[in-house]
Amino acid sequence: RESLSKVIHNKYVWMLGVINLLLLAVYLTGLKALHPIFEVQMGKTLADIAISMISYGAMVANVIMPILSDRASNRRHFLLMAIIVLIPSLLLINFLGEIGIWTLSFVIGFMVGTIAPIAATIPIELKGVGHLYIAGASGFMTTIGRIGGFIGPMIYLFIITSTAVEIYGFIFLSILLMVGIILVKLLPETAGKAREALVEIE
Repeated sequence: RESLSKVIHNKYVWMLGVINLLLLAVYLTGLKALHPIFEVQMGKTLADIAISMISYGAMVANVIMPILSDRASNRRHFLLMAIIVLIPSLLLINFLGEIGIWTLSFVIGFMVGTIAPIAATIPIELKGVGHLYIAGASGFMTTIGRIGGFIGPMIYLFIITSTAVEIYGFIFLSILLMVGIILVKLLPETAGKAREALVEIE
């Protein structure tokens, strides 16, 4: 109960939870939305491979970008960079041929793979959370994020069904990412502050 109380009264944990919600909404919706677009351009087999490039890009970023974030002692700039790159990538991929699709699929995955681990690192560096309440904070953030994975595809489907214009759905995803930019800018820079977070709790 104490852990949950500490977590739900921390506004930055809420912000991170909403960022997770937005990211999962964009990621899961994007995977479902891009596949039929890729199929039209390249056929089913190559479309499947192109979608797998998103996962490959995320895997590469999962290894590289958190290390770079640690070395640069910066979390916010990495998150902002990734979200900003995601916005035009999601929009442009609708209008590209095979080579462009392969390239941007990797880029999109790389940016998602940058955001996820770095955002997950921030709670342990937050004052009032630290390592003592990290499990509660992570569980809370994950729960909020799953809401995005549920409602994102539903809203996307409603938009393209109502308008019969697929790009409107991707504009919706871009708007979600713009909200993410605002939230990230409101977060404190926490890199290298895990010890301070521990002192604050004690």
